[in-house]
Amino acid sequence: MNQDINSYIRLKFKEKVKATLKKTLSLSFNDILSKCLQESSISETEITCSLELENWFNYIFFTNYIEDLPYDEYLQEIIIHSESNIDLISKGEKSKLEVDFLSSEDLQLSFEVLARKNQAEWNFQTPFASFSILIGGSTYRCTLVHECITQEKNSKAFFRKASQQSFDLESFSLSSKEVKLIQDLVRQKKNIIVSGATASGKTTFLKSLVCLFDKQEHTIVIEDTHEIPGPSSSFSHLLANGSKGKTMTDYCSYAMRMSPDRILLGEIRSNEVIPFVLAMNTGHKGLLTTIHSNSAKDTISRLSMLFSLFSTASNAINYQQVTKLICTNIDYVIHLEKKNVIEIINIIGADDNGAIYKTIKGSSLKIPLQHPLDLAS
Repeated sequence: MNQDINSYIRLKFKEKVKATLKKTLSLSFNDILSKCLQESSISETEITCSLELENWFNYIFFTNYIEDLPYDEYLQEIIIHSESNIDLISKGEKSKLEVDFLSSEDLQLSFEVLARKNQAEWNFQTPFASFSILIGGSTYRCTLVHECITQEKNSKAFFRKASQQSFDLESFSLSSKEVKLIQDLVRQKKNIIVSGATASGKTTFLKSLVCLFDKQEHTIVIEDTHEIPGPSSSFSHLLANGSKGKTMTDYCSYAMRMSPDRILLGEIRSNEVIPFVLAMNTGHKGLLTTIHSNSAKDTISRLSMLFSLFSTASNAINYQQVTKLICTNIDYVIHLEKKNVIEIINIIGADDNGAIYKTIKGSSLKIPLQHPLDLAS
């Protein structure tokens, strides 16, 4: 009989939590349990599943299962592939955990609650969400991928530790001459793109450049996850969340009306490339951003491709013209690999064959840029 009561309360409690979550995020374990018991005319002394339900509630509402993972100060990344498959990356080494914290349905619910608690829209129409959370006292960037776009039909979560430190430029394998060059470029308010693969150190390097800014300058920082601190009160932070009027693209446009001395964009991924490049083209100096690319020269190609893909004037301006526009306004590309600066190129301009640049560091060769559609033909 006791077992039947426990099973009934388990089911009723979980249904009430799910129903309440549709209306509000103001939930209390004790309140919901009390209502379930009251509505069922059951006293708390008749059940033995109270602790189990509290653990389940904390997993769903507070994602306690993340805090319960093996944690150390070197933990860099947590990847939740499914309810039973989790990767931990520490000191560059990956270890795999097989767990049984939650069912697949419960894990999906916990992700939905996590997104809502961080004011992130995440659903079939918006399958990606990104925001910062605290794990073990450290800030992590959480990226959620919705089940609607995964082949396995289950959602995934990626938690990457955000570096809280800024390092001297020498830490990035730069000679004293190269350090002085970069310091001069920042102080001269050159437009700089920092490129590299995932986890190459782009954001960490960007923070080191920020330390070189004149504290009297009004710098506008645009991010979708807060990773770049402002060393002075002259910094204006705009945090995008993907909702209407609050996207990275919107903020790039707003920034130009805020009398900036500098604009710093956390990362170029899509259509924010348009207002960012146009800001350069209207005479704004000292613009910095990061982008994923394989090399310094590939950065120009990737920027041109993104601009062409997202420009509403794509029929009026061809790929070669886009490349010329970008190369006219970007001064330098600094490329990182494994936390080291391996390439620095000075963009001089472009002709019909592509970008023209001078290699300051590395072994980039001047290669004519072709439109991706041309390569496919």
